[in-house]
Amino acid sequence: MPEGKAEPFMTKTHNTETVGDLEFVTYTLEVGNKNTATGSWKNVTVIDNLPKEVQMVGVPVVHGATGGDGMMIASSNSITRPIGDIKPGNTVKISYTVQVKKGTSKVVKYKKGLD
Repeated sequence: MPEGKAEPFMTKTHNTETVGDLEFVTYTLEVGNKNTATGSWKNVTVIDNLPKEVQMVGVPVVHGATGGDGMMIASSNSITRPIGDIKPGNTVKISYTVQVKKGTSKVVKYKKGLD
């Protein structure tokens, strides 16, 4: 029987639109396979690069079942998380907080989430 077709999506949202020096922003990445998909999204790995004006604080939190091999790698400017396969209708969320670096000469403005 042939493998069905995946319908992957990813959104990235944040909890504020404008931040300045030493303020915090929480991002949430949602990675999923739409309900209308007929097959799993295979071997998913999420990589998110951060703007140079911010640095990671704390540890990213993963919500949702994952079967990915390997650990999350989080640095001051990116995260990489193997997710594994995502079945139709399933999603995984990754939330993490960043802080705007001191001395950033401009206010960082964020756009609404992407899809």
